[in-house]
Amino acid sequence: MIIATRILKALLKSGQWADVRLQLHLPTMSGDEWECTYEIDWPSDGWPARTVKGRAVGSDALHALQLGIQKLGVELHMTSYHRERKLRWGDWNGYGIALPKEGRDLMQGDDAKFYG
Repeated sequence: MIIATRILKALLKSGQWADVRLQLHLPTMSGDEWECTYEIDWPSDGWPARTVKGRAVGSDALHALQLGIQKLGVELHMTSYHRERKLRWGDWNGYGIALPKEGRDLMQGDDAKFYG
């Protein structure tokens, strides 16, 4: 079950902006751990141009949710869209997703200001 969605914009090679849909799913029990899955739907413009699916595992639902959000954020920050500053979320200068401490040097703009 999807519990959160965010739409980012990516600047394509054509010069047009296209939607990048982020979806976060409700944490569920997986054995004796909790699992939170997410998806990033990239536009057709070369790599990655596909749906990236990921998961995070935590000791309870809140832990899995927190790790899922952070892992989704790391995925965004590892793309060429981020490195080339071709990804945005509305008027916010960044994506509005805090990264784990080890990845905060990747954040730019408002994300670095408020989450760094």
